[in-house]
Amino acid sequence: MSVEMILMDALVTSTDPAITRATISYGYTPADDESEITGLPLLILQRDTTEWLTDICGTRLLPALVNVAVVHVARGAQEARQQADATRALLLTNPEQPSLEAENETYDPDLRAWMVSQMYRVWDDAPTVPISP
Repeated sequence: MSVEMILMDALVTSTDPAITRATISYGYTPADDESEITGLPLLILQRDTTEWLTDICGTRLLPALVNVAVVHVARGAQEARQQADATRALLLTNPEQPSLEAENETYDPDLRAWMVSQMYRVWDDAPTVPISP
């Protein structure tokens, strides 16, 4: 199982109310109907980039360093921040040992919601193998 799926599983099985309140999704914002407004709060996790290691023999398939983005979206800044704080506490104590590389907070006028974005860097022993040209 890839490292982002392990982290996703930790979020889905969390009992923290700040996390369980949110609709948790992988990779995109869920929408049942384009005419409906997306329900908030949201927690979106996605694999951002993968850094394949290169040595004297070339690029190795295993393992890899992965950047995982976690985006928290809520109507209020306080709710988005509480969700981000709970997620940070959960993921930093995860056995996969991700490190928090960056975190920022913005207001999205289109969604009329606050967004807290977190970027974690983590070692992946079983990454998806890249397709060779």
